Amino acid sequence: MPQTDRHDIPLRDGRFTAYDHGAQLGGWEHHGQPVLYLSSLAATGAGAAIRGGVPLCWPWFGPGRDGRHTPGHGFGRVADWRLVDRQEDPAGARLTWELTPEQVADLPGRELWPHDFLARCEVSVGDAARVALTVTNTGSQPFDYEVALHSYLVVGDVGQIVLTGLDGSTWFDKVVGGVHRQDGDLRLDGETDRIYHTAGPVEVHDPVLGRTLRVTGEGTTDTIVWNPGPEKGQDIGDMAPDDWRTMVCVESGAVADNAISLPPGARWTTATTITMSTPMRGTR
Repeated sequence: MPQTDRHDIPLRDGRFTAYDHGAQLGGWEHHGQPVLYLSSLAATGAGAAIRGGVPLCWPWFGPGRDGRHTPGHGFGRVADWRLVDRQEDPAGARLTWELTPEQVADLPGRELWPHDFLARCEVSVGDAARVALTVTNTGSQPFDYEVALHSYLVVGDVGQIVLTGLDGSTWFDKVVGGVHRQDGDLRLDGETDRIYHTAGPVEVHDPVLGRTLRVTGEGTTDTIVWNPGPEKGQDIGDMAPDDWRTMVCVESGAVADNAISLPPGARWTTATTITMSTPMRGTR
C-alpha cells in the first residue's frame, strides 16, 4: 500500500493506522489482537477506496437511493481530507479532519450532490475506537444525505460467529431483495448484505478468538451487516481470496428512507464506537 498521508500511532495497549485519504481509521490492534481488518492489497490515491478499517460512506450509501449514484458509497471516502488536529498520549490518540466543497470540486459524483457543507471527522482510539462524522449545512437550502461508518471487524471464522442485538428488527436483503424480520441471533451463511432497521448496539461473539466485539452507533437508525461470502470474496480485487473468512462488516448508519435531512445552518453527528471484551460472554 502506498505510504502517503499515513499515520502510524503506537499506544500503551496497542497501535492503530489512519489516513488523510478518506479521513479513515485503518488497522487497529488492542492488547496484541487485531480488531479491525485492513486488506494487505488495499490501495490509496486518487479515486481509490481503502479496503478495511472504517471507511466513511457519505453523502450516499452504495449506489444511492436511486440506484444510479457513482462512485459507490459516495465521494467522502475517496477524498483527501485536511488534518486539522492531532493529539496523542500513551493511553490514546485523537485525529480530526475537515472536508469542504473546494476539496471535492473535481471528484466524480460531486455534481450529483452539489450542496454547500462542512464535514468534520474525528477518530479517537484508546481502550475503544470511535469514529464520528459531523456534517454542517453551510448553504441556504436544505439537503439530505446518507451515511454509514463501514467497520471491517476481524473474526476467527465468519461461519462460527454469532451476532446479537438484531432480534426483532426488520431488515432489507440487498442480495436477493425483500424485507424480513430477524428472529433470534444472526449466524452468517454465504453472501450477506443486509440493512437492519435498528441502531443496535450489536455484539459479535467470536468463539474462535474467544472475544466479543461491540459496535454502538450514535445518531444512527440502521445497522448494515456485510460479508461477500466465498464466491464474491474470490472476485474482489483488493482482498486476498480467503480474507472473507476472517472479517465481517457491522456498520452504523442512516441510509435509504432514513437519510438525514439538514436545514440551513444545522449540523448532525453520526458516530460508531467499537469495543472488545474478553473472555467472550455467553450467547443465547
